[in-house]
Amino acid sequence: MTLSRGRILYLLLVVALLAALATLIVLTVRWRDTTAGPRFAEAPTARAAEAASDFFDLDHRTLDADVDRFLALTTPDFASQYRRESADLRTAVEKRRLTMTPQVPQDATALEYLGTDVAQVLVGVDVTTTAAGGGSQDTRYRVRVRLERSGDQWRVSSLEQVG
Repeated sequence: MTLSRGRILYLLLVVALLAALATLIVLTVRWRDTTAGPRFAEAPTARAAEAASDFFDLDHRTLDADVDRFLALTTPDFASQYRRESADLRTAVEKRRLTMTPQVPQDATALEYLGTDVAQVLVGVDVTTTAAGGGSQDTRYRVRVRLERSGDQWRVSSLEQVG
């Protein structure tokens, strides 16, 4: 079976069009991936849970180290605000010789907003507070953690109790 010159040109045209279409699809997918907004998998929910836990993790014997651990996760502005506003809390923890032990239950985080450089995460934290005399109290906190991207890290820009 011999193919005429017209049929060969037609088949070459079809092959070229299919190759061009495949190239266009690949380039479109790659462009979309590079220009798309943030991906859910990149959400800073783990950082928010870590920050919420560190915020409530206070022990009168290691208070300075506990506070420093939390502040290491924050933006400079929020760190300054926290230092100014936490004096009463620090005094109460030291005076009453409190130990606050937090636990973030599995699946207790919810991504509320994710932008390119900002995020907002709701975190549930169960805290057991033990006083020097041995009595303890369990409290459930729900906090909204706002984060800002700083380089390749997420930093806490605010933390507020919501329930």
